[in-house]
Amino acid sequence: MARAAVLAPLLLACAAAAAAWLPTHPSPPHATPPLAPTRRPLACALPPRHRREEKRASALLLALDVWLRRQPVRAVLSRAEAGRLLDELRADRRFWAQQRRQFARMWDALVDGLSQEPRPLALVLGAETCERLLNALEQMDEQPAAVNAVLRSEVVEKMLGHVLYEGIFEFIQRADFLGNLVNGLPIIGPLRVQLIKAGRERLTLILGDQLMKFLGEYSASAAESAVQFVMKEESVPYFRRARRQLGEKLLKTPIANLVALNPLEMAILRDSIWTAVQDFRLPNEESLLDALYDEFGDEPFAILLPTQSQADRGDAPFYEAARDVLQGTLTQFLASEDWRQWSMDDAHTAPPDGGVEESKTNQGGSASTLKGSSLAKRGKDTRTDPIEDLLDGAGPGSAASWDGWD
Repeated sequence: MARAAVLAPLLLACAAAAAAWLPTHPSPPHATPPLAPTRRPLACALPPRHRREEKRASALLLALDVWLRRQPVRAVLSRAEAGRLLDELRADRRFWAQQRRQFARMWDALVDGLSQEPRPLALVLGAETCERLLNALEQMDEQPAAVNAVLRSEVVEKMLGHVLYEGIFEFIQRADFLGNLVNGLPIIGPLRVQLIKAGRERLTLILGDQLMKFLGEYSASAAESAVQFVMKEESVPYFRRARRQLGEKLLKTPIANLVALNPLEMAILRDSIWTAVQDFRLPNEESLLDALYDEFGDEPFAILLPTQSQADRGDAPFYEAARDVLQGTLTQFLASEDWRQWSMDDAHTAPPDGGVEESKTNQGGSASTLKGSSLAKRGKDTRTDPIEDLLDGAGPGSAASWDGWD
């Protein structure tokens, strides 16, 4: 199921777009909807004259829900279409340019809100979620490639060289036990401190370049030694405890402090995230898509949608909220003059025999044929609403049981 959820954003986007184009078909009275709405649409507050349009929108979405759950995943979105959709999305620079401004506005609003949040992250997430995060962080395995890339980076090697350089001079100074005793004597002590300081500057002048050259060559070996130490099995418990302690410290930090960056750092972070979103590509993406479709392509689309029991428990808030928004938008459209005009025009252009056949199939899908008296009615000039048949003689519950392509 975890891998199947990767397909959900792509497929749900197609399902939402398809809602406005769902064909009409009478519903058999014996079936029941799998997922009835649990609350009113959030998108708009409807006046009484729009109640019928709200009823139609609800019936249409419920019918789509039933039909969609019965279709194989590959019939809704084929493997080839999924890959092409991802490629076209990444290549659509005009789309990303249009979304850049919206992203910046959302980012600013998010940062402003978080910067005023005094509560620690742990209080917001809750004890159970925090414990799961800490356990996951603690149990993470060190990736050799990642560890090697970090510890063998130029900045780490320079840091190691600097630490060794300072450590050598500190050792020379501290190892002079007799001199350190003299430093504590009155009069002589302060003079010796000045001499030591001058001597260090002189030593730096004489040996500094040679020492830095040596350390520059040695720091690479030191970094390699650090990599081996990190990857040793005996070191695993130490690093696990360190990761957990770091996580606990972050969770106890007020959220406002976590986002307390200067404007330049915040701009760099924002642009880095935006670039990552644009160029996001899963490792071995093509192979992953092939594996997902091989395993789940013939499964019903219902595996990607919440069940009735989940909805009843309130465990599918995003699905319910998205459905409400879509229903509200569809309700406004059905109540608009644009829909009335389109339905009037369509009444005069429907096929005279009342039948529409589609033999085109999706990859892995079956040929579909749509015929019936309801479409024959739509071919008459007396028809004024192309979705009347969906509601005539049936409420939203029975309308939602429509079987789709028989």
